Amino acid sequence: MKLEIEQGILMEHLNYVIKGISSKNIIPVLNCIKFELTNEGLYLMSTDNDIAIKTFIPKEKIEKIEMLGTVLVSGHYIYEIIRKLPKEVIKIEEVLDNKIDIKTSNSSFNLNCNDASEFPILDLQDSNNCIYIDKSVFKTIIRQTAFASSIQESRPALTGINFIIEGNVLEASATDSYRVSRKKIMLKENSNEKINIIIPTRNLNELIKLLDDENDEIQLHIFSNKIIFKFNNIIMMSRLINGEFPDLSKLIPNTY
Repeated sequence: MKLEIEQGILMEHLNYVIKGISSKNIIPVLNCIKFELTNEGLYLMSTDNDIAIKTFIPKEKIEKIEMLGTVLVSGHYIYEIIRKLPKEVIKIEEVLDNKIDIKTSNSSFNLNCNDASEFPILDLQDSNNCIYIDKSVFKTIIRQTAFASSIQESRPALTGINFIIEGNVLEASATDSYRVSRKKIMLKENSNEKINIIIPTRNLNELIKLLDDENDEIQLHIFSNKIIFKFNNIIMMSRLINGEFPDLSKLIPNTY
């Protein structure tokens, strides 16, 4: 792999994928960022087995592509190096002995790489039933419900936000058994099936940090054990919580 890219462009995307790395992980490859340079552009990927983030820099935003390839490098090391570099063109080259060189006009760094084949295979394909929600609306849903979810791991179902989608109605609920928050919105299109899932609140809080203020939509691709969010050139996958969320309909009075 060999390319030249502006520091600001690479840093923008490193800010996304660094959120997919957990400092508590003891598995080396899960502390790494995967760089995959293709004819289309540069893909950056990270995962801690709880969430996964993939972002894409198209070739039009890359100064020069000299050699395609894939490397796996320590996420925190390369993040700190690129962050402190001046806003100019950076040269990144894979060299012998499984290392990469990072060079600017007046600095040079050498980093060891891990075996890229050990990085988990991320299945980030679209589902048959895609839900579209405005970014601003989705951020509001999370902010108005997340505070009520539990932080006690003894009751895993309460550490997430329960999403129920039926027809064109989405209902998000959270509770820690002492307080309850519920948000209901109308979707632009009907869902083909009824959906009832629990998404970890921690992962959703990380997701809204990635969302910009542009007035466009986020895609939700829902599977039996995971959910995939797609927006701009970013893909984020989160596991779902297994368990039964309490029925809150009886707790909230219909009259006051």
